[in-house]
Amino acid sequence: APTRAIPAAAPPAAPTPVVARPLATAEVEVSPEHSPPVALWVAGVGGLLIVVGGLFFALSGNEEQQTTQVIPPTTKPRPSQPTTKPPITTPPQVPVVTPPIAPPDQPTNTPPNNTPAVIDPPENTTPKPYIPPKYPPIKNTQPPTPSGLSGISTQYDDFRCRQIQTKHGVRIPAAATILEVDGWRLPLNEPGQLSHAPAPVLILPRGIHAVRFRPQDFPNVVEVKDDFGEYQAMRSYFAAAGTSRSRALLARGARAMDVHGAPFLLNFMGGEHVAQEHWLAAERTFRRALAINPTFAPAHLNLSLCLLKRNDRPTAVREVELAQIFNVGNVYGLTPAIHEVRKQLELPLGEPSPATLLVSDYQSAESMSPEDERLVAVMESLSKYAVRPEDRVKILNNIGVHFADIKKPELALFHYRQALHAVKSAGPERFTLARSILSHMSTTCRAAGFEEADEYDRMQNMVSP
Repeated sequence: APTRAIPAAAPPAAPTPVVARPLATAEVEVSPEHSPPVALWVAGVGGLLIVVGGLFFALSGNEEQQTTQVIPPTTKPRPSQPTTKPPITTPPQVPVVTPPIAPPDQPTNTPPNNTPAVIDPPENTTPKPYIPPKYPPIKNTQPPTPSGLSGISTQYDDFRCRQIQTKHGVRIPAAATILEVDGWRLPLNEPGQLSHAPAPVLILPRGIHAVRFRPQDFPNVVEVKDDFGEYQAMRSYFAAAGTSRSRALLARGARAMDVHGAPFLLNFMGGEHVAQEHWLAAERTFRRALAINPTFAPAHLNLSLCLLKRNDRPTAVREVELAQIFNVGNVYGLTPAIHEVRKQLELPLGEPSPATLLVSDYQSAESMSPEDERLVAVMESLSKYAVRPEDRVKILNNIGVHFADIKKPELALFHYRQALHAVKSAGPERFTLARSILSHMSTTCRAAGFEEADEYDRMQNMVSP
């Protein structure tokens, strides 16, 4: 570099000699002429080193702070130290508006370039009621079936009769030793025998009653909400214009496969036999009604008339006493008719006398020998262990065939009905089996000279899927 010119008027002072650190064995001598440029160079280098050192120190300090940063512990705080959780804030829900789907033949309102369309809110947000679509009526391809009184009508069928019976009465348990209604004990001996019947239901008048079946028990509170007027309406239905609707009764019997759960329809059928002066057939039908529910007072009164017709006075007296006993609170409205029959039998009016009732007396008037009892016990045991319900039906049917062969038609009809009761739980063969059993019943009745033979022939044609 060129040297600077120094003015002569002011002579420079003598510079202080600078002694450099020896790098080797030889000594370097600095000339006084070059000392200013060397000093500047040393100052520049020193300043540069200071800047570089400052940058290095700053960088090293940041790294040390990052490495020495304290990491919070991941373990849960102690229970003694309360922890505060920030409140959970639920973001505001923004209603999502779904654009309506336009029909294929109408253009949509979606603007081009995939930009969202602006949809105006609906004026009325109330949902419209659902209107089911109207479909054309299904054509019936089945042949026309008769209606009304031919079996299609279900008015006052056996199922409805069982509902009426349960609605207006109380069932008598097997452990009953007395029958007491509102403090009045019915004069009936051994009331527990009634439990052997399928439906021993005591009909009560409208109101709240205290019924007791054992002396040491508390009374049972039984409430009957309606009068027994449905029975009177049923009588009017099946005896329209003074004539009995025999076809209607037979149709409902066929629907039940001649196995009834209530005595009402059988009592009406017995009345039809009385109108035709078939007294023995009427007596058998009234017995069937009482075999189902022995507390049904109208059947007791009708049976007493049949027995009086064939001069069986002792049994007729028992039946009229039972009719008065079970007419609790004149629920059937039979008090005037009972008084008339008591006059015919020359019995005193007033309270009924004690009577004894056995359900087996109404199942059949014929008795079984010890051999018959053993046979029935063996066959019924076999039927209980039958694999298929159809096999059980056939075994019970064979019991009826046995009694028909030994000329005991009433016992044969009783066991045929036991087989019909088992038919209801059979498979697709039940209708064929039912028609076969009804045919056997018709044959048995014709052989015995019973008027019920025609009824079973007509019921056989009514039984169908």
